[in-house]
Amino acid sequence: MSRLAYHYTIADRLIKILNSGYLKLCPERPEPREIRYVWLTVKDEWDKTAFYNCPDTLLDSVGRIRITVDLDCINPDKVHVADEVSNTIYNYDGLIKSAARVKVSSEDWIVVDEVIKLVSIVNIEVWNTKTKQWNKIKCLDWSNV
Repeated sequence: MSRLAYHYTIADRLIKILNSGYLKLCPERPEPREIRYVWLTVKDEWDKTAFYNCPDTLLDSVGRIRITVDLDCINPDKVHVADEVSNTIYNYDGLIKSAARVKVSSEDWIVVDEVIKLVSIVNIEVWNTKTKQWNKIKCLDWSNV
């Protein structure tokens, strides 16, 4: 069975991801001595640290997206629990405090220190605000991107 993790974003960023062919490393402009990572979580529910402090109504109106990643498709040397590499992340203590305010645990975070190619993605879903469920985007084929 595959080890899965989730990347949460919004619809307009999904288009950029598909066009680029990968999930990108963040932050775009790192601090000195900061390592850039792709951020994931093992939780299959929206991570409230994604778009922190953005109102739910706004997130729902722009389209919440959940991208499921198969960690077994990524070099295991590149996959880390965020707390293990906290000293390489700028203001990690501040991130932890912000996460605690929205009841998110950093123990659920996974970071990958290389771009995640679309071949590692097993599912892309959109949040249905009426049914409160994730729905697979069936007409989307990223395997040939």
